[in-house]
Amino acid sequence: MSNDKRKEILKFLLLVLFFALITGYAASIINDYFVIKKKNILLAEQIQRIIKQRKDKKELIKKKKFLSDQLTKKKKKYYKKIDADPYNFGVKIKNLLVLNKLIIKKYQTIESKGNTILAFSVSGDMLSFFRFLKSISKSDKYIFVLYISINSINEKSEIESTFRVTYGTIDE
Repeated sequence: MSNDKRKEILKFLLLVLFFALITGYAASIINDYFVIKKKNILLAEQIQRIIKQRKDKKELIKKKKFLSDQLTKKKKKYYKKIDADPYNFGVKIKNLLVLNKLIIKKYQTIESKGNTILAFSVSGDMLSFFRFLKSISKSDKYIFVLYISINSINEKSEIESTFRVTYGTIDE
């Protein structure tokens, strides 16, 4: 084999090697392009999820604050066990009865399982009694009517009622 032929074969092999390297390099660049493009898509999706989570987190923070405020309002409607005073509660109920022009016939304090229950027997106008019930339902603190009995005395809307009330307490 002559020297020229060897040079031509060597040139050809170098040219083939060069094209193989260029093709490999181009394939690597194309592969890197698609990998980067896929990563960009994944990052864009991740950014959208993060933005949504931030919005959701803001909503959760708002909801948490709203619920916390509601719980605080509800807690204020209960007497704290330390502040619960059966005597003052009895005075409050008696004052509401008198304010609504009801006659207290009987009043009794009952202790049951650590709770104070006030039992009343009253008489008066039916409308006045219902005003009394409305006033305790709108009280600034929870007042629970545990038992109520209403009897009509005559045709003039006079009634006699026996009822038991207690107050809500909460531990703080």
